Amino acid sequence: MRLAGGVFDLRNQYGPRFGTNFDPYTQNISTGALLGLSHHCEDGGSHARTRGCFEKLHQAFCMAELKDADGNVRHDEYGNVMFCHNIFSVISRGGCGIHHYKYGYNLAIKDVRKGLSKENPWENFQRIWPDETEVTKQGLMQDDGEADAPEKKMTLAQTMKEKRAQDFHDRYARSKSKSVGVKVESSQTSSDPATSPQPRVVFTNTIHPRHLSEGAASNSQTPRLTSGLSRKEEKKRRATLETQKRIQDDKAKEEAATKEKEGKQKMRSEKTSKGNPSWIEKAVKRKK
Repeated sequence: MRLAGGVFDLRNQYGPRFGTNFDPYTQNISTGALLGLSHHCEDGGSHARTRGCFEKLHQAFCMAELKDADGNVRHDEYGNVMFCHNIFSVISRGGCGIHHYKYGYNLAIKDVRKGLSKENPWENFQRIWPDETEVTKQGLMQDDGEADAPEKKMTLAQTMKEKRAQDFHDRYARSKSKSVGVKVESSQTSSDPATSPQPRVVFTNTIHPRHLSEGAASNSQTPRLTSGLSRKEEKKRRATLETQKRIQDDKAKEEAATKEKEGKQKMRSEKTSKGNPSWIEKAVKRKK
């Protein structure tokens, strides 16, 4: 297999870690360490690293095998070979800060960058690179966009909001069951809104004791909710009754004021008829 213009498959180069742990400021794809610098080399134009920087071999992760004090290759807890994976600029003189070119490390990457070799230097690494888990193996079979997409999880605020909404539905169903005589089965609260069932209302033939004795003292008091009406309709009905009562009170006040005014006029006319002379009669007497 030959390289086409220096572009190669980064998954075959670094295994599944590049798709899951890569970030523009990644220092090491194995440990997930990040850098604080925004540029990488003179070819990058002082911008953050991208996939193109690795496809053009401006940057690379060191593929040197880690060894212990006895010179044996180190393995992780799963039995996989451990690599250095520190990022370095391919055009630099020394290469990786720990594993230099002069010691024979990463020479295949350097030769491909300079155009001295067109063979794929990752075939040997691909042969010895085992998959970490079955989940990683399934992720490699998917599209790059689907494999790199982060897992969507609910935050603590979203979980508490869902729990409050579920509690509100349960309380509302229980309060409504007290007036119309229904039995509510409360559901368990779930963090996933798609899988959390809503409270199921089971209608029965039972009647609330408050509505049994209509001829007794409870007859004078109207229930909080009228049977067969929703909360919104009941609220609208109460507002209509209050408006009608207010209109009746205003009419009664107007009638009382009119009667009072008529009474005063009647009393004034009676005083005049009994011999209380008007101002015209008084003026006529003065002239005489």
